[in-house]
Amino acid sequence: MLQTPQYKNGDIVAFKLSNGEEIVAKLADSDMSTYTLNQPVTIAPSQQGLQFMQGFFTADQDKQIVLYKSAVVMTAVPVEEVQKSYTEATTGIALTS
Repeated sequence: MLQTPQYKNGDIVAFKLSNGEEIVAKLADSDMSTYTLNQPVTIAPSQQGLQFMQGFFTADQDKQIVLYKSAVVMTAVPVEEVQKSYTEATTGIALTS
């Protein structure tokens, strides 16, 4: 039986897509076929380390985005450092250690 991890609304989740892209977003909701996301960002490796880029350039980032589960290969809770960086990047709030 296929089991998928259960995330709570508001959790920061990493998604590996079938095309190889990796997205980090705050989960707003999910159902049998979709994830509804807030402020998705794409992970891009660079010489300075991992960088966040807007995940959907033509979309209003203040609106929720729908990601079809059929496009997702893996999901996971990101490491604490990525969660902290995501929160800082999407809210502008600097978190202390």
